[in-house]
Amino acid sequence: MNREMKVGIVVFAGLLLLGTLVFLSGGARFSQKGYDIGVVFSDAMGLDIGAPVFVSGIESGRVNQLKLLDDGVMVTVKMRKDVKIPCDSLFTIDTGGLLGEPRVKISRGSDPECLISGSQIYGAIPPSFDEILGDIRTGLEEIQGTFRNVNVFMEKLSNAAGDFQAFSQEARDQIQRAGDTIVALGENIDSVLLENRTDLRNTVRNLSSVLGRVDSILASFDSDGLSGEDMRNTVVRIGAAASQVEELVNEIEDAFFDPVDHPVEGGEAGRPPKATSVRDVRGMVDSARRIITTIEDWYMQGRIGIRGVDASASGKDVRGDMSLWLGRRSSGLGFLAAIEEIGGDTGYSAAAGFQSDMMRFWAGAVHGHPGGGLLVYPESNAGSPYFQVQWWDEDSGVWAFEGGYSVTDDWGLYFRRTERDSGDENSAGVFYRF
Repeated sequence: MNREMKVGIVVFAGLLLLGTLVFLSGGARFSQKGYDIGVVFSDAMGLDIGAPVFVSGIESGRVNQLKLLDDGVMVTVKMRKDVKIPCDSLFTIDTGGLLGEPRVKISRGSDPECLISGSQIYGAIPPSFDEILGDIRTGLEEIQGTFRNVNVFMEKLSNAAGDFQAFSQEARDQIQRAGDTIVALGENIDSVLLENRTDLRNTVRNLSSVLGRVDSILASFDSDGLSGEDMRNTVVRIGAAASQVEELVNEIEDAFFDPVDHPVEGGEAGRPPKATSVRDVRGMVDSARRIITTIEDWYMQGRIGIRGVDASASGKDVRGDMSLWLGRRSSGLGFLAAIEEIGGDTGYSAAAGFQSDMMRFWAGAVHGHPGGGLLVYPESNAGSPYFQVQWWDEDSGVWAFEGGYSVTDDWGLYFRRTERDSGDENSAGVFYRF
């Protein structure tokens, strides 16, 4: 392969990479391993593409697509192919805490039949914070109405006590008048008894009736240990307490809910009070949640490798490689930093690229020269292979081909071949992934 052919291949690969980046940044996504399930929710509750899906507390998938429907939202989740979901499972959206990232939670059922790719199911959402506050507000309004009724009752009771006091005063006046009459009659008892026998009999009868009524009323008060004055004072205190409770309810309503228009001292009528409401607190919580979601969207992957080199091509037989990938889950874009050929012709790489579940490609400075690379199956699990190719413009161009096999999720074996004009170099070794 001559130099012009290699340069042409690199230029074509660069144009293909640029076009793919533009296409992917516009919203397209590579297909992922697994199967899709459509879940219809009445509200997405801030759910984003790329949000995790938990099955029995274990992350087993990602949100792949959000689509607005006439009566809700269609959330398409991509599940791992080895995860089985019974048909009667419950799909919900929660946050895992006050400031947690919205996520899909699946509580598995007991149905022997499981959902397949393309299945659709209806999900449920927990009550929102505003709905809970609405219930609390309704409860407070009911309590306020109850205390208002109690206050009205106490006012009526207080009026009744006032009427009783007036009745007692009238009774005392009648007794006083009757007593005065008896005294006057006593001065001329004989003549009075003879001349006013009938009137005296009626007066005594009336006096007896009044005294009986007063005696029964006073006995009822004495049995409870209260006098008429004590009872009235008690009623007045209860009415004052009910008024204070009503003022407290109004203050709680102004502090925690949307303030109503009312005059403010020293200002114009209709200006709301200067108080932080629950809606303001909710806004601050949403802002903090967005910041935390942005931070959690970043992830990091790295690999360290040690390999032995064929001594026929070089006098040095041991090489080391180290690479670090910093990317974003929502967009797939990332940055590659690497040090390769440690112990030989050490090269430093710094390039931008894109990663999906199946591949990663990058372009920038490779081994200190313009170049690029492609990695297939970057997130290999135990028992799966990966393949990588790089090119950088050193002298007439250098190609590096690499293939590996993951023995476990963390480490595996790999083979590397580097083609230069000065000669080819083969090496093999072990790697550790973190």
